[in-house]
Amino acid sequence: MFDLGRGMAQSGVETARWYRKAADQGHADAQHYLGTMFFEGRGVAQSGVETARWYRKAADQGHADAQHYLGTMFFEGRGVAQSDTEAARWFRKAAGAVS
Repeated sequence: MFDLGRGMAQSGVETARWYRKAADQGHADAQHYLGTMFFEGRGVAQSGVETARWYRKAADQGHADAQHYLGTMFFEGRGVAQSDTEAARWFRKAAGAVS
């Protein structure tokens, strides 16, 4: 609701706070969205390291979008050491998760 500004004022800071609560409890979608917020610097300080951290948590749970974005981070060396091998591994996982 904070993210969309529905029923309350839109707030990136509040959005990140609530996503973090859910992400800390292992919610893969929240981990993915929190990673995206760190990528964009929306409501939190922009950080490639934090982006990769949260995408990895979601990716490890089979979240296909997070697997794809984590693969891109390894391909580009953003927030992680550049690795074509790791990029390919995560891209393959993402491709396998798509039905």
